Amino acid sequence: MADHQWQFRLSGDEFDVLGLAELFASEAKITRGADGTCLDMSLPYGPDQAQAAWSAAEDLLAKLNAIARIIYGNHENVGLAAIGLTDPNGGPLQQFMLGVGGIRSRARVSAVGVVTGGSEGSPTPTKLLGDKFLEAADKNEHIDRALYLFGSLPSDWRGLYMVLEAAADANGGKSGLIAKNWVPQGRIESFKATANSYKAIRRAARHGSIRQGIVSATITLSDAYQMIRTILKNWADEIA
Repeated sequence: MADHQWQFRLSGDEFDVLGLAELFASEAKITRGADGTCLDMSLPYGPDQAQAAWSAAEDLLAKLNAIARIIYGNHENVGLAAIGLTDPNGGPLQQFMLGVGGIRSRARVSAVGVVTGGSEGSPTPTKLLGDKFLEAADKNEHIDRALYLFGSLPSDWRGLYMVLEAAADANGGKSGLIAKNWVPQGRIESFKATANSYKAIRRAARHGSIRQGIVSATITLSDAYQMIRTILKNWADEIA
């Protein structure tokens, strides 16, 4: 079955939409046009399979959002607003609906490029950081899953715990992950102890029992979020 060219209009704060677009050049195609900023995908789905195409775009966008959150820190997830199918004969876009996104004033330091090695005497090519992360995901199913979870789940104790478990799967379990020294000594143990303790964080915890668990949190949720970002960044650097 031949692939079809689908286009998905992105919705969200323009600051986040444009920030996302700056991170990718080869591994994901994001274009700007009269109808807004769109994620373009070549998919094996025809006009009667729009839901399958939408699901594929949601899966990819979850990873793109995760990467933007790792790189920028203050990225807020972008969503899908509409879906369109390109007419191979040059006709108008089919089944395209417009959505509206809000605008707020925020700023960040640009950090979209990473220099990769070139041969001696030749220009050194520049690879965008977003593409680097997606390449790592293509090579490793565990980081692919971790990025998907980080980009699609709430950044609460339970969601972050699932991302940590995905990282541990590929790095020798908790002890192996700790041995990587990607985060300060004791940070992973503090996170796990806090996330698992109802006595420490009450209904936000992963468990409801009070028979075990620490009495008070030893790490903040904000610090836990930064820890997960650091683990994912270092993990991708190791794979790429």
